[in-house]
Amino acid sequence: MGQFSTVFSFELMAYIKNKSFVITSAALIGIALLVGFIPMIVAGVGGVVGGIGAGAETPPIGIYDARSLFSSQLNSTGPISDQMIDAHLGEGTWVWLDAADVGRTHDAVAEGRYSAVLEIGMDGLTYTLTMVGADAMTFNHTRIDRLIVQGSVASRLAGAGLMSEAEAAELLGVSTNPIHVFVGRDGAQSFLIGYALLMVLYMSIILYGSQIIMSVATEKSTKVMELLIISVKPAYMIFGKVLSAALAGLLQLVAIIAAAIVGINVSIAAGVEIPAFMAAIVEDLANTGSIAVYAVIFFLLGFLTFSFLFAAFGAMASSIEDVKSLSGYPIYLFLPGFFIAIFAMTNPTAGHVAPLSFVPFISPLIMFARISMTEVPVSQIVISIAINAATIVAAGIFSAKLYRAGVLMYGVKPSVKNMWKYFRQA
Repeated sequence: MGQFSTVFSFELMAYIKNKSFVITSAALIGIALLVGFIPMIVAGVGGVVGGIGAGAETPPIGIYDARSLFSSQLNSTGPISDQMIDAHLGEGTWVWLDAADVGRTHDAVAEGRYSAVLEIGMDGLTYTLTMVGADAMTFNHTRIDRLIVQGSVASRLAGAGLMSEAEAAELLGVSTNPIHVFVGRDGAQSFLIGYALLMVLYMSIILYGSQIIMSVATEKSTKVMELLIISVKPAYMIFGKVLSAALAGLLQLVAIIAAAIVGINVSIAAGVEIPAFMAAIVEDLANTGSIAVYAVIFFLLGFLTFSFLFAAFGAMASSIEDVKSLSGYPIYLFLPGFFIAIFAMTNPTAGHVAPLSFVPFISPLIMFARISMTEVPVSQIVISIAINAATIVAAGIFSAKLYRAGVLMYGVKPSVKNMWKYFRQA
């Protein structure tokens, strides 16, 4: 074990002291922290901007209904009711306009006296909405459409004598109060965590896998491998390299997540309303603690499996130029599981998902997708972990043998066929 600890500590310190690793880690941690602070920053800027000119309060919406002047000539009770408008826009957020105000709506909105002006036509369905162009993306157009449609229906019901407009407005303006009862896990709670793990695992495998295969290929091309294999067993070399990369990646990942959580909690402590997706992540972590544990377990299982494969293909390289073509093989093996897991996040009970969650190499991704979205028996989780652990050991032994055989493979064309040939001879 002395040889392993020496290799492990040396490789880990090489990661920690690597300038690109340090700079990348610092940049990602800073970005994560900044993302968490965004709600507070936006609220601060909004407070400053809101205090200039029109004040912090949002101006009301001005409403004009052309039917108000001709209600006696219509087969209706007149314009849209106050009750209907309150139901959709909220009390105190709007004011009636006179016909004399209609010609000056553009200037009134531009000057900030109204946040928008709604002019309803004679047919009750045609309307003109005047607003500041910069607010078009954030304005809730749906509530205006619902107000117009339901207001027209209420007016027609009242005009036909079926019910009063107040009764129609009350009927059409009410909202549902649903109660959801879930059997098993509520997949909506842990969807973001599951999806995030898949993306993080994908990025980690691409980033650290390429570093591992480059490290092994560099040692071979510079003849360092020949010296190392004399004093250190190949198994210790490979396991030391891969496990040190796994620990470095895990530490980096934990630091990034911690920075984001700190930023979000600081924003929450400041009393700032955070975006829905941030609130969902905080709620997910609070309500599904076991998911976070499984996320770490299956992240490490998937990461270690593919890291050993990258090391194996690195031992096949005769030169640095071979790395680019060889690094594609582990990725090709990873991608099917990645896409199946993405599908499983939306349809975790599909017939093929459960069997595939026990298949080596793709199991970490698909089993975690199942765990995130549904209740999976503990026995199945244990079996999946055992299969993946055995896969890691097999991949490690495979990589160690190829590492030892790679010393003699100079000038040999790297291919899967030659890889298997030298593995059998090792």
